[in-house]
Amino acid sequence: MRTSVREVVIIGTVLAATLAQSQARGKDAETPAERIIGMWSSLIRLPDGKGYTLVFKTDGTFEQLLDFQTVGRWETKGKQLVVHTWDRERSRDKKQAFEMDLQANSLVLKEAAGGGEIRMARTHEADSIRDGLMGEWYSENYPGGVPVVPLGLPLRTPAFVEFGREHRLSFRSNPVAIRRGRYEFVGKELVIMREGEPPLRCKPRFPDDQLRMPITARGPEFAFKHVVTSENAPIGTGPSKP
Repeated sequence: MRTSVREVVIIGTVLAATLAQSQARGKDAETPAERIIGMWSSLIRLPDGKGYTLVFKTDGTFEQLLDFQTVGRWETKGKQLVVHTWDRERSRDKKQAFEMDLQANSLVLKEAAGGGEIRMARTHEADSIRDGLMGEWYSENYPGGVPVVPLGLPLRTPAFVEFGREHRLSFRSNPVAIRRGRYEFVGKELVIMREGEPPLRCKPRFPDDQLRMPITARGPEFAFKHVVTSENAPIGTGPSKP
């Protein structure tokens, strides 16, 4: 018995819908304590890119990072990577083209117009064939990626670079300040404990794969996007405040 093209299309559509529903049910079945694990970057930031990144680890430790972020978009043309960011000083789009050498979990960029190499490494293990360039990378020195935060000489600009879905691009600096503590869930309530402060209690929400929660006891709710699921991602260094 031969199967018509129309039947194949119908079967494929049903299978795709079933898979999507199954994945959605899987996320819905996760508890808040499971969903919150990882690194979350604030979607609302000051004009200079300053904002917060939250880190929840499986061992119950918590970090609130103050960092800088720049956003843009990316595209590839063969072995060439094209990066678009906003030039604040000139109020216009800034375009950079790089020759790209992608080897599993390492990436080397060389500006097509000339210049030194930018070497990058993945912040967590990935399926290099499936993910390709997608995911988060770390560079010890990516000039122009984020606002310069002088940390000594020679001047370097370390940056986390995320090549996201729909060609979204973000640069995130090493943290300029870190606040550490511990967290736990009591039912669906999140309790964050930091030395010298009363516990922060809230019920985090996860609409559209975002994390929504306040970061102070009486503060407004912030929206965060999930950046890295691996707790082995490098956090960097910065002034620490308990």
